[in-house]
Amino acid sequence: MNILSQISFADFAIAIVSDDEKVLTRIPGIGQKSAKRLILELKDKMKKHTGTPTGNKKSAEAGDAVSALISLGFTPREAQEAVDAAQPISDPTVQNLIRAALARLREH
Repeated sequence: MNILSQISFADFAIAIVSDDEKVLTRIPGIGQKSAKRLILELKDKMKKHTGTPTGNKKSAEAGDAVSALISLGFTPREAQEAVDAAQPISDPTVQNLIRAALARLREH
C-alpha cells in the first residue's frame, strides 16, 4: 500500500520491467536491497501489465525529470503527476519535461 500511495501502478510496473532501481528507492521505506528484490520477484508479472518486454526511453526521461523535481523539494506524488501532465509536449527531453512540470506546479 505504501508503494502505490507514492507512485502509480503503471509507473511502478515500468520501473520493475526496466530495472529502474532509482525510481523504487525514491519511495519511503524502499532501499536498494528491497528495490532489487522487488525487481527480481515481480519482473515477469509486470511485463504482462505493461505490454512491453523492456522499458522505453520516454519513461527514463520522465523518471529523470521526476527525480529532479523531488530534489527541488516536491513530493514524489506531486512530481510524478506534474511530469505525467507535461509528457504530451512535442519535444519530451528531460529539460523540457522539467520546465513544463514546473509551469504546471506553479499554476496550482
